[in-house]
Amino acid sequence: MSEKYIKASECEKYFYEHLDDVHIAGAMNAIDEMPAADVAPVRHGYWVKEKRDVLIHWHCSACKECFYLDMPNAEYCPHCGAKMDLKEV
Repeated sequence: MSEKYIKASECEKYFYEHLDDVHIAGAMNAIDEMPAADVAPVRHGYWVKEKRDVLIHWHCSACKECFYLDMPNAEYCPHCGAKMDLKEV
């Protein structure tokens, strides 16, 4: 089975909606006994092109850090780690 990270609060909500009172306590105890996963939220962004003087700068929409690149092709921002999978609005 592949790993899937879920919110414990969503599990608890599901249990209250779908289990009877006899089984809820056991399910809640099981959640409490499970170790917490070591996960971090994923930041998403896109490359923003701006012209300053004669140079073209690109900056990350998530952290605003500037990079002097001809055309950014990185899938992630090297400064903040944002995944560059959004489209400019």
